[in-house]
Amino acid sequence: MELHRARKALPSGSVFALAGLSMVVLGWPQGGSGSIGLLLLGALALLVGGGTLVGELRPFTFRIDTEGLTMRGTGVNRPVPWSEIDSVVLDQPIPGAAGHRSPSPRLLLVPAAGVDPGIRLPLRSPVDDRPALLLLDLARVREPVQQVREALARFAGDRFVDDRPTVETPDFAVGLRGYDIAAVHTVIRRAQRALDRGGEPDRQRARTELTAALGKLPVAGRGYDRRQVESYLDDLARKLVGRPEERPDVDEGAPSPG
Repeated sequence: MELHRARKALPSGSVFALAGLSMVVLGWPQGGSGSIGLLLLGALALLVGGGTLVGELRPFTFRIDTEGLTMRGTGVNRPVPWSEIDSVVLDQPIPGAAGHRSPSPRLLLVPAAGVDPGIRLPLRSPVDDRPALLLLDLARVREPVQQVREALARFAGDRFVDDRPTVETPDFAVGLRGYDIAAVHTVIRRAQRALDRGGEPDRQRARTELTAALGKLPVAGRGYDRRQVESYLDDLARKLVGRPEERPDVDEGAPSPG
């Protein structure tokens, strides 16, 4: 599967570049006339537009196939065989962590043990906390996330991990002196991961963390409503206990074994 750059900023970059060029021409001194202010403004617009166009038009390759990943313009400008990859993680960044309420999904690469990728690994895998590289923000490509997911599941096999939350976090009200948005999502994400894929020890650790977090999450200038968050975390903690009434029902009229 070949991915294609979305090039969403191409129109705006073209407009800035053309507007800047026009202002430079109009502001350029001709026969003693001209405008230094217009000239400077045009030069700035031309610089911004030109830089945008260069970024949007630079070579880009991202191919997923039976051999591995072939990339250019992503920080790893070479083919990477599956043998050099421990995992490719489809991750949903924590809202609020980078100033965004709804960040787009992204792909992270974790090299196989003993493999030196030759570049710095600034991130950590949300699955096992191993050093990871940001391969691609999926908002930058035209293909839908589901198509990318299907291609990775097909070609990467068990090396592919879809770590996006399976349950949408409630749309908590936002107000003054509420719980920090990123901290709330971090706690909820860990609990949901344990609930979906963890064993009993993972669920117990997640419940302990949730219990400790109740009433002790960091407060921000603008954050999530405290009562709504505490109520949701309390419900989530009860689910992690694995009480009999929350497990699949068993016919109470059925005779007991033996």
